[in-house]
Amino acid sequence: MDRTVRSARSFLAGLFSTDDADHKIQAIGPFEIEVQHFPDEDMFPNANIYPILKKCPSVASLYTSLNDDHELKKARQALLNRIGANEHSHGIVELYDDIVSRQAHNFSIPEDILDLVKDFEVMTAREFVYRATDIGFDAFIRIGCGALLYLIRENFNSILKNYLEAKTSNIKKPYHKFFIYSAHDSTIIPLAMAFEIFQMRWPKYAAYIFLEYFVSKTNPDETYVTMNFAGELQILPNCNDYYCPYSTFLKNLENRFEQPKKTN
Repeated sequence: MDRTVRSARSFLAGLFSTDDADHKIQAIGPFEIEVQHFPDEDMFPNANIYPILKKCPSVASLYTSLNDDHELKKARQALLNRIGANEHSHGIVELYDDIVSRQAHNFSIPEDILDLVKDFEVMTAREFVYRATDIGFDAFIRIGCGALLYLIRENFNSILKNYLEAKTSNIKKPYHKFFIYSAHDSTIIPLAMAFEIFQMRWPKYAAYIFLEYFVSKTNPDETYVTMNFAGELQILPNCNDYYCPYSTFLKNLENRFEQPKKTN
């Protein structure tokens, strides 16, 4: 959670600063970042909130179930042999995360290790999906990011409501139009899976999903959503182009919303 808060701070600092102002934050007051007590956090697959997640296979049980010639098992074992960690309990996801973190901080990595992990971008995604969807695809999506999807829908509906009220009364009033959520890969992947834009590759370092909501000026019943995943606009399922009708967007997700809840 600490890292996601720091990521949000960094994003806001960049958003409200410019080169011309010597990168000083141009804001009237402080920013408030809402967080939950960790055991109650439902913005990621949290077994404390959704005990069914405990039924997902562990790394050990997954690799025990795989044949010795399975490419995931062979690739993981080859790296463990190279680094002398045969008793290592983590899977490819954690191993690859360590490599990517070292690269992001400009630490040197032996070339033979880089060669061993050259396919890990895909293999990490496969390992994650194998384990996560063992309880069922839709079930995992609902408990992995359903609460966040619910909030996204609430935010969009709030934007439309406030827009229509301002247009009807002809009185401009401030309301929230921009919402930021900071999360780990364990939230980005379920979201991408829910939107059906996941290409079975682990998200790049600092990946993001950017959604924009549009309301027609001539017909407010016409609303649209666009989605940018890590710098690339996406054509969503059942949509003809980048501008996806909001009704279609909701229809695609109708079985994947989960009202946020907390433990007692």
